[in-house]
Amino acid sequence: MQKAKQKIQEIISKTPCKIFSAKDFDHIANINVVRSILHKLTKKGEISRIMHGLYTKPYYIDIVDEYSYPSVDEVVQKLAQKFNWTIAPGGEATLNYTGVSNQVSNVYIYVSDGPSREYIYRGRKISFKHTNKKYIKQRSSKFAVLIEAIQRIGKRDLNDKRIKKLTFFAQNIEEDLLKDTSNIIFWIRNALLKIKEINEINKFFNLPEEKRKRIILNTEEKLKISPSITEKDLWVCIILKYLFNDFKYKDYLVFKGGTSLSKAYNLIERFSEDIDLSLDWRVLGYPEKDPYKPRSNTKQDKYNEELYQKTSNFLKN
Repeated sequence: MQKAKQKIQEIISKTPCKIFSAKDFDHIANINVVRSILHKLTKKGEISRIMHGLYTKPYYIDIVDEYSYPSVDEVVQKLAQKFNWTIAPGGEATLNYTGVSNQVSNVYIYVSDGPSREYIYRGRKISFKHTNKKYIKQRSSKFAVLIEAIQRIGKRDLNDKRIKKLTFFAQNIEEDLLKDTSNIIFWIRNALLKIKEINEINKFFNLPEEKRKRIILNTEEKLKISPSITEKDLWVCIILKYLFNDFKYKDYLVFKGGTSLSKAYNLIERFSEDIDLSLDWRVLGYPEKDPYKPRSNTKQDKYNEELYQKTSNFLKN
């Protein structure tokens, strides 16, 4: 037992602030013997028990005469390892982690495929919430964070601004966001689709010019459409996506013209030379029924000229 004690002491003393459990030393001695050794070392003050079954040797900082202990995240990772859980940040932390919010919660919440449990570590609460394995087991931890953040925001509050922030976070997720998501709630999958679309467009325009050119040429071969038309249609789609998703006055715009609608619903192969959109006159400051007021030809001509000028200024700005 004395040899086992010396070996355990040596390992712990060489790695201050590292967290250990009895299982980490089961290659040295019987698990019950290891527990007894850890208990005795704790009583002597040589190590600290930071939580039931978890031990560490605090790191002494002489310049401030204080001891440093493992971080909350280090404790969480050790608990997950000890119980063989797959975990990811959860709750408000995911909003902070993804950039949606800058508020920091005083409760550390993690989603887990293990049971729901709560712990107190140095006065701070750690909460594990059980979640479906499909959200975290077979995907990366960043993907799990993204899913949890979307759920935390909720369907009603998932606006364009938050989608943009989630998109910025998701650009570092290497896996396909839509892979194996057929069983995920529809509105969450739809959010993933939006995020994926935005990131794919961003990836394309961040490519070197030569690579972008090759992609357009490859598209020409597949669709039998000239590169100039392919590139033009790409820009049309991007601009329309902006106008109807991010534009400040998106609610005042509608498609006008059969060919645009036909392309939008995949009834024809490509856009025509002109894309006609109609603009609600109320955005220009006119009352709802003002354009329908009866006027003389002279007054109507003057009104039309004024309307044209206001529309031109609106588009310029």
